[in-house]
Amino acid sequence: MSEWSSSVETRAEPAEAHATGVTVILPFSRPLWTYVILALITAIWLVTVVITAVQNGGFSTGALEVSTDVLITFGAKVNTLIAEGQFWRLVTANFLHVSLFHLLFNAYALWQLGVEVERVYGRSRFLVIYLLSGVYGATASYAFGGYLSAGASGAIFGLVGTLVAYFLHHRELFGRRGRAYLSNMLVIVVVNLFIGVTSPGIDNWGHIGGLVSGFLLGYGLVPIYAPPQYLSVGFPIRLRDINPLTRRVVVVGVALVMLVAMVVGVTAWRQDSADMLLLRGQRALDAGDWGTAESFLSRAAQKAPDRADVHFYLGVVQAHQGHVANAAAEWEKAAQLDPTEPNTLWNLALAYQALGRREDAITQLQRYIALVKDDASVARARDLIQQLQRSP
Repeated sequence: MSEWSSSVETRAEPAEAHATGVTVILPFSRPLWTYVILALITAIWLVTVVITAVQNGGFSTGALEVSTDVLITFGAKVNTLIAEGQFWRLVTANFLHVSLFHLLFNAYALWQLGVEVERVYGRSRFLVIYLLSGVYGATASYAFGGYLSAGASGAIFGLVGTLVAYFLHHRELFGRRGRAYLSNMLVIVVVNLFIGVTSPGIDNWGHIGGLVSGFLLGYGLVPIYAPPQYLSVGFPIRLRDINPLTRRVVVVGVALVMLVAMVVGVTAWRQDSADMLLLRGQRALDAGDWGTAESFLSRAAQKAPDRADVHFYLGVVQAHQGHVANAAAEWEKAAQLDPTEPNTLWNLALAYQALGRREDAITQLQRYIALVKDDASVARARDLIQQLQRSP
C-alpha cells in the first residue's frame, strides 16, 4: 500500500488519508466518555478535598491534598481491605486523586489520549478499554505494589498501550507518519516507566498493569479497516470497520475471566502475606487474645523480619503476657528499623525501667522527647526522667 498521511475533518465520522490521487476516509466517532470521566474525577476530587478541609478545620495552601482517611473511605486501593473482600476498590481507586497536581496531570493526559482512543475505537470499546485497563492496573498494584494507591494513571497507561497497538497494527496504512507516532509513544512509555522506577511514591506496578492490558485489549479490539464493496471512480474511499461483534465479545469475555482469575489468585496469596498476618495479629491484640496475636505476629515477623511495626506489636503482646525482657528485645529491633517512631521509644523506656536499666531508660526518653511535638508528651517524659534520676 502507498504511504499515507492523515488529517481530521470537522464532521462526526471521518479522518482523511491521502495517497497519490486517492482520498481515504477513516470511520471516526465523536468522543463522549472521555469528557464524562474527566467531569467525574474532577467532581470526586472536589468532594474529597472539601471533606478533608472540613476535617482539618479549613483549606490548606499548596497542593490541596486529600487525607489518607478520606481516600480510604472513598475507595482507594488498600491491599489488606481488598484481601478481606472489598474488591470494588480495584474500580473506585481509579477515580480518586491525592492532590490538585495529581488530578491536573492525569486529567491532561486523559484529555490528550482519551479523545484520540475514543475517536478511533468508538465509544463502547473506549469505555471497556479504559475501565478494564484501570482495574488490571489496580490488580497489578494489589499483587506487587504498596499499601495504598489511587489515581487514573493505570487506565491512562492503558490508553497509551491501546494507541501503541493501534499504530502497530496499522503501521502500513499510516506509513512513515504512523511509524514516527509509534516511536514517540514508545519513548513516552519508556520515559514514564523510568520515572516511576526512580521516583518515590509512584505506583509503577499499576502503570505496568494498565499498559500491558491496554495493549492487549487494544490489539484485540482494534478497528479492522476494509474498503466499501463498491468503489466509485473519483470519489473518496470510505473505509469500514469490519472487526466483528463476536470477536469483540470474545476478547472482552476472555479479559474478564483472566481478571477474575488474577484477583482470586492474588487474594489467595495475600491471605498469608505479612500485611494480613499483622492485621489479624492487631485484631487479636485488641480482643485481648494474646496467644492468637503472638501466633499471627510471629508468622508475620518470619515473612517480613525488617518490618518495624511487626516487631512493635510483638513487643506489646510480650509485655501483656508479662515477658518484659522479650518485649524489650522486640522494641529494640523496632527502634533499629525505625528510629523515628516515638511510641516504640516510650515503650522501650518503660521496659528498661521495669528491668532496672535506668540509664538506658533515660536515653530512650531523651530520644522520645526529641521526636514528640505536644507539650503533654514532653512533660510526661521529663517527669519520668526525674523519677529515674532520683531513684537509688
